Amino acid sequence: MKSSTATAAIVGERLRRERAAIFMTALLCAAAAFLQRFDEPFGQLAGALIFGTFAACGAAMLLRSRRQRDLAMYEIAAPVYGRELARAHALFACAITSAGLIAYWIVLAAYGSFNAVSAATTLACGFATALSCMNARRAGMPVRVLITALIIALCVMTFALTARWPLVLAVCAAAAFVALRQYGEVLARA
Repeated sequence: MKSSTATAAIVGERLRRERAAIFMTALLCAAAAFLQRFDEPFGQLAGALIFGTFAACGAAMLLRSRRQRDLAMYEIAAPVYGRELARAHALFACAITSAGLIAYWIVLAAYGSFNAVSAATTLACGFATALSCMNARRAGMPVRVLITALIIALCVMTFALTARWPLVLAVCAAAAFVALRQYGEVLARA
């Protein structure tokens, strides 16, 4: 089985089982955007970061939900490498985060306050947050505190440096790469 086929199968099955969670994530983020539709752009950016972070952390927690436990046993028994499994889990968490943030920005766009730079930076921050939260699930308490500090720092940096969006995208991409790499190493050792 090719690794891309295995990754697609794992992501597809996980997303199929969590359709309700994806819908609720998108609905809650859209409702938050509706409540912020007349706020200033910085308030909307802050709301997107907060709700995107919540969506990302929730997506990472869904990987260990009761509906997903039997899939985890199949994935461990399947002939896939740790990096392929990490890639599939990352795509799952990023898909749910994307659903929430895209719904948020669609509602704001309907009211004429869409900002493409803010949308791109919040998506990048959401992806880095989701991948960092996946690592926190398998770590001890001191590492969880450090990961929480990293997530807060990413959100603050994204909010403060949105005008310098290439820097924000680079930092978020680096954080996401390191988090995904570490998660793959943890899965490979398990």
